[in-house]
Amino acid sequence: MTHDSRSRRAARIVALAALVGLGVGPALVAAPASATPAASGVSATAVKAPEQEIYLGTERDKCSGNLYVRDRWGSDVFIPRGSWTRVDVAIDGNSYWYWRCGNTWERSRGSNRVKRLYVYHSTSSRSIWWDTYDLLP
Repeated sequence: MTHDSRSRRAARIVALAALVGLGVGPALVAAPASATPAASGVSATAVKAPEQEIYLGTERDKCSGNLYVRDRWGSDVFIPRGSWTRVDVAIDGNSYWYWRCGNTWERSRGSNRVKRLYVYHSTSSRSIWWDTYDLLP
């Protein structure tokens, strides 16, 4: 893992810790029984537990044009330069996800477990970073 990816990962961990400290995110403080879905009239099926992201690795690529990633619903998600963008993807039988640079379709391969990407398209170069994640319900 490069220093840059360690720094990005550390920054995400710090941000997540701040959210947890505020009572937001996957590690919520237990609420009183009166605040349970049954007590508030909401069915238990309406409440969804947060997904757990399992980091699989970082891939790198290059793109000089506008970057789009095909999401799991078949839509093309625009990836703005200079910010991390989350995209849930579907991979094919050979572990590829699909993306477009300008008018050219590309594909990248990760683990066959990849379900979510955090994508960064550099503002100062053609570089793309794909942080790959599996999801546990």
